[in-house]
Amino acid sequence: MTVEDLEGAVDVRFYSNSYQQHALNIIEDRIVAIRGRVDKGEDTPRITAIDLSIPDVNQAPIGPFVIKIEAERCTPPVVDRMKEILRSHPGTREVHLRIEGNRSAKTLRLDDGLKVTASPSLSADLKSVLGPDCLV
Repeated sequence: MTVEDLEGAVDVRFYSNSYQQHALNIIEDRIVAIRGRVDKGEDTPRITAIDLSIPDVNQAPIGPFVIKIEAERCTPPVVDRMKEILRSHPGTREVHLRIEGNRSAKTLRLDDGLKVTASPSLSADLKSVLGPDCLV
């Protein structure tokens, strides 16, 4: 099978005994956690599955949603786009903005109108504007 996330994809191989044990949980678009061994013997790495589990995604993250940005990138157009993205994912989770300078960092709590529901879509939208390392 192929397992994908927002960063890429990897092929996962199941041996017959582990496949029989987990076959009912292998469903397209289901969120899974796989424990296994990485096989780097071919051109692209592959995982040999040892175990597969279904994480409890109903368990909401605790604490604020933290976005990191470098001070020099904190310009009005970038901030406006970030606000637009946050407003398009409304929710109850507080958002903190960590602004990193050359030698210091400052964390600001954004106003309650920008609370979000954390999701892969929100993460992808922010990463497309702020870069792949923008989430803490």
